[in-house]
Amino acid sequence: MSSRDRGAIDATAIHAQALEKELAQKVRPVLQSVGCPTQAIDAAVPKLLRNWPQILEALETSILAHYDELPPKAQISYYFLHPFGAYFPSPDQKEFVEDYAQHVSEPICVGDVVSKLIEGTYDSLEPLKRDVSKVFANAMQYYGPDGAGRRLHEPSDCDDYVQRARRFDEAWTSVAKTLKNPGREVKSPTPKKDVNNAALRCLDKLRDHRESDGRGGSYQVATPFLHANMLPTHSEYLPCIGGRDSASSRLRHVASMASRR
Repeated sequence: MSSRDRGAIDATAIHAQALEKELAQKVRPVLQSVGCPTQAIDAAVPKLLRNWPQILEALETSILAHYDELPPKAQISYYFLHPFGAYFPSPDQKEFVEDYAQHVSEPICVGDVVSKLIEGTYDSLEPLKRDVSKVFANAMQYYGPDGAGRRLHEPSDCDDYVQRARRFDEAWTSVAKTLKNPGREVKSPTPKKDVNNAALRCLDKLRDHRESDGRGGSYQVATPFLHANMLPTHSEYLPCIGGRDSASSRLRHVASMASRR
């Protein structure tokens, strides 16, 4: 097993159980790959768009896979990935969140789109395309020359947000033209091995993500979650996650899964 795979396994020590539960509840291919009866899946999980892997790849190439050239090489699309309130969590920033909600009638982020895609909310491609475009239209409206956001935010920051939004909107519009609207998936489009490989690639990205430390350097955001020996030891925490034995058993399960790649 490569050191890269071992790193992915370490990153899974705490989160594997929650991740597996999320997949089991929402992702049809994973359910089918472990032999869940089709009838049971149909009753519990909405069907995904047939070309959902191509849609995720389109989002990756046009929006997600772009980083600043200079350290800490931050993700350029970062401010479009999460709900607006996630960027202003402090009580003294409440005004920003309330102002945005007042002036943007349909707030949405890229994370919302991905969630709706893998949960089977979209029954065709067009609503998804509109939602992605709306992410950037909202930013251009709120931070644009006549936007309400300029009252509370620095003009230079507003200009930067608008420039990024326009860049990603153009890139997404171009890539989206290549996507077809094939309807919903009935059978798993992804073999089990490919699902495992995709999961490990996602864990790689989670483990490798870095953010600025405000002093010209960067730090690994996932550090507190990479090793079992970093688990808190106080009495309230361990019972909630099933204790250390549970974490260790999940680690062995993921190691076994990765070794069969």
